[in-house]
Amino acid sequence: VLLRQGNTGQAETYLKEVLALVPGNVTARQLLAQVRMQAGKPREAVAVLEPLLETASGDVLTMAVQAQLAAGDRAAALGLLERAVAATAGNAAAAVEIARAYLVVGEPGRALESLPSVGSPGIEDVAITEGLRLAAM
Repeated sequence: VLLRQGNTGQAETYLKEVLALVPGNVTARQLLAQVRMQAGKPREAVAVLEPLLETASGDVLTMAVQAQLAAGDRAAALGLLERAVAATAGNAAAAVEIARAYLVVGEPGRALESLPSVGSPGIEDVAITEGLRLAAM
């Protein structure tokens, strides 16, 4: 609510308090990283997300990649993607998120390589995967 009201200072204070009590709170870390990005502090956003990156979901990974790119560190962004690929082998949903992140960093070839060959897919899986394939071409 504080963020939607533009009250980033109070939101940041509150989120820091939450993280002091519950350091593993993913939502609080994502919101604090968002506050730091809005404040033009992408390196601080990456630092906030760092504890989550070993087990990061696609949205956390994408946010961290975007922060690294905003900080001007394309190599670190690609490094995050490589870690994600290794950590999520066999997870089709994660592979799709990784492909999206590769597109963000301007690596369409790697995006295509990371997409799974879908075995018995649902229509949504096919639509997402094929949409990413088209975007990478």
